[in-house]
Amino acid sequence: MNIHSLRAILDEEHAQLFDRMQRLGREQKGVLSEDELRDSVDDACLMPAFLAHVGEPRSYSLTSWRILFRLLRKSGHLKMAEAAINVISDLSEKQTDLQALAAIRKDVEVLRGSRDHQARGLASTRAPRLSSRVVYVQQRHRSDTDLAEIRDKSRMYQELGYDLDLFSVCNEDTIGDDNSSSPIQKVPGIEGPEAIGGGNSELFHRVFEYLQETRPCLVEVDADLYSANAVIRAAAHAGTKVLWIVPEPDREPRPRRSESMRSTACYQHPPDLIEWKRSIQSETIGLSDFVLVPSLKWVEDLNPLAGPLGKFIATNDINGEGSLGLYADILGAVEGNKKKERSTHPSVTRVTESQISDWTSWLRENPAHGVAEWFYSKGQSSGEIRDVGWKFEEFPPIELSPATDWMNVATENRTWAFTLHTWEFLDPVIREYISTGDQSLLRWALEIVASWKNDAIFSVAASSMAWYDMALALRSPRLVGLLHLAVQAEVESQLLKGIFELVLAHQDAHEAEESFVSRNNHGFYAALGQTVLAQSTMCVPNMDRLLIQAEGRMRIMAEQQFHGDGGHVEHSPDYHRMLLGSFQQAIDQGVIRDSEVAHRIKKASEALGWFVQPNGRMLQFGDSPGRNMLARKSKALDMSTRFITTDGLEGSPSSEELYVLKETGYAICRTPAPLKTSELSEGSYLALAAGFHSRAHKHCDDLSLVWWDEGLEILVDGGRYGYGPQLPSSSPLRAQGYYYADPKRQFVESVWAHNTVAIDGKNHDRRRSPYGSGLISAETDNGVFRILAEVPQTGWRHTRELLYEPGKRLSVKDTIVADDDELHDYSVHFNVNGDLNVVESGSNSFAIDLGGREIAKMKSSATEVGRRILRGSEKPLIGWRSVVDRSLEPTWFLSFTGTFSGTLTHESTFDLVNA
Repeated sequence: MNIHSLRAILDEEHAQLFDRMQRLGREQKGVLSEDELRDSVDDACLMPAFLAHVGEPRSYSLTSWRILFRLLRKSGHLKMAEAAINVISDLSEKQTDLQALAAIRKDVEVLRGSRDHQARGLASTRAPRLSSRVVYVQQRHRSDTDLAEIRDKSRMYQELGYDLDLFSVCNEDTIGDDNSSSPIQKVPGIEGPEAIGGGNSELFHRVFEYLQETRPCLVEVDADLYSANAVIRAAAHAGTKVLWIVPEPDREPRPRRSESMRSTACYQHPPDLIEWKRSIQSETIGLSDFVLVPSLKWVEDLNPLAGPLGKFIATNDINGEGSLGLYADILGAVEGNKKKERSTHPSVTRVTESQISDWTSWLRENPAHGVAEWFYSKGQSSGEIRDVGWKFEEFPPIELSPATDWMNVATENRTWAFTLHTWEFLDPVIREYISTGDQSLLRWALEIVASWKNDAIFSVAASSMAWYDMALALRSPRLVGLLHLAVQAEVESQLLKGIFELVLAHQDAHEAEESFVSRNNHGFYAALGQTVLAQSTMCVPNMDRLLIQAEGRMRIMAEQQFHGDGGHVEHSPDYHRMLLGSFQQAIDQGVIRDSEVAHRIKKASEALGWFVQPNGRMLQFGDSPGRNMLARKSKALDMSTRFITTDGLEGSPSSEELYVLKETGYAICRTPAPLKTSELSEGSYLALAAGFHSRAHKHCDDLSLVWWDEGLEILVDGGRYGYGPQLPSSSPLRAQGYYYADPKRQFVESVWAHNTVAIDGKNHDRRRSPYGSGLISAETDNGVFRILAEVPQTGWRHTRELLYEPGKRLSVKDTIVADDDELHDYSVHFNVNGDLNVVESGSNSFAIDLGGREIAKMKSSATEVGRRILRGSEKPLIGWRSVVDRSLEPTWFLSFTGTFSGTLTHESTFDLVNA
């Protein structure tokens, strides 16, 4: 209700209230007793009318305004209190009033949704936490009674096979008080909107950290609303199932009603704090998996705020022995949902004509923007795809028609199969339809999708990639794009029915936990596809819930995929490029609206330019092909990256010659810094990899380096080669960290394809615990670069120091410390550009030349050292690199070998020979 409507309702009473306020101002000089203030709370419901009538603020005394402010704040009308204190501060110009204004504005900021980004971000995927523990979070009131109840609860859980951990939410003055013999985690509770609005309460963080550590099966929360909200948000963030016991004082969410005009106004225009409390209550219920309420009548009073009724359990229906059965059912439901897998959506066969009509009307009024960008792949023409079939890489074309056996084609190769099920084949056809308006193209696409739907929507074939997480993620934008185009073209409802059925099936599939793999970049594409699906079809029931989940997943992925320094965590600059481009496109299209995510992506854009080598190709650490990064135009967010990726045609140059990603584990120097067009190729370039964050795309390349000098490529990386068929799960090669069966793929992952150290002829252990970043320092002084890093291996530790004087010398000093005193073999080895020529030179050195001109000498500091030199060897498979997927080209493999016990220090030097 707006002010003017309220003013009409209260026209007879507002004058009396005004008179009373003036009288209080004259007689009590602005001082009210607590009783008088409490008695005046109902009067404060009339304040909107009062404010509408005040006219010129200076017409009334400061005393009247101060009384008004106190009444408004006490009664919870914070937005109106802000208006009142704003007038007071203008009139008085006192510092105390300005402070009061700042305080009330902080409260109002909470009411206006400053906590929304935090709460929405915590509506996460609910990954299962399947230990045999239950965490009970209790409000601490009456110690003796509580401890008896806790003992009973603990016995009940033990009978059901679970251990009970206790969290006690206390007042600050009882934190140190403990008359219990049981171990209790005690934390301060939430006192009001300030703490919960900030999203940084100690309660939230303590509970979250504890849940991450113990991984309980269930969290039972028996606390007041504000504390419960913080705990349940922490549980949602940790992915733990929640049972919330609603406290008694919150039975009635609305203000108390009466028949007076004043209370009617309060009901129609409730105080802000009551509205805010109801929103907190709704959010808390939404994040809970089970809610124990006083009665089902309590649920009915919530109206649509409550969510699905299946999660509510009335406590007046259980007691005594019934509690054991209730908790057994709850824990059984939790255990039975260890992983919510994709199911056949219950609505996919029941889309009604009425729903089609309603949803179509909404889509016409809310057309999607940028649909063409969802159909982006290039290569084949529309006519070729329809007449010949869809062709992917070197595989034979697949004929597309209503008779296509979708679940049994392209099964020989996983990448081929999953790409088919992304519907990439639609892209040229839909782009041509958008440009020409030829209805036959749209109808062909709808017929092919209908054929796919008939095979895939109920498919559970283990060999099919139809519902693989990446196929689902990349298909969803194409699905909603096709839906919007079909609606705008006014195709018949029967064709739309099948598309809407697919929308529901995709909604169900995205919500499943198996569709969101947060440990690698797949999770980003899953969250992106889910966000596009939900934002574009909000007319479909429960899409708002799907959107909240998607936005939470997106924030998780931004934090997990890019460190605070902007580096991507999957050890591969090309995946950095790919994820960065996708994040940036989603931001540009308005799919991602989170400022925190945008800031992280800006840092990632700055880092990207440093992964471009002097020849304009991508640095090949990890799973990175030698992709050409140069173009005449760039959309990079960072201007220095634009300058590099356009070779100076756009953007702004940077004079920096050293770039350090300390959290990620990269150190890169480019010297001299290119400042003009076409200077990139003339520089020297040195990059060191010193990161291990997960198994994703991680090669045996700890402390490996790549080196160019004055535009000449010298030390190279093995590259990616591509993936291919996976190894069987029983293969012993799995224990070495290999997933793929092709020996050439295995080689480029191995320690021999990288410029690093091997002990006892073994690969680096990729099954050990990730160490994060091993980078210690990187600095430059008088044109000399010094980089120091150290990483733990299984059974030994490796420290590498690089000293680089461009155009003159590169020194690589390795220190190996074994964990035992046994004798070990070692190999310090390098892969040299195969276009150069290498010959042995002396007892401990090699000579490197180009076209008969010696350019460098490579030498070992050891007096007694073995040497090994190979180029393009088939047996063993050593001395190769892959610049382009599924292709190898020869390199020189040079190594210094020997034995040591305890500690080894070895220095390899590359002395450049001037022309």
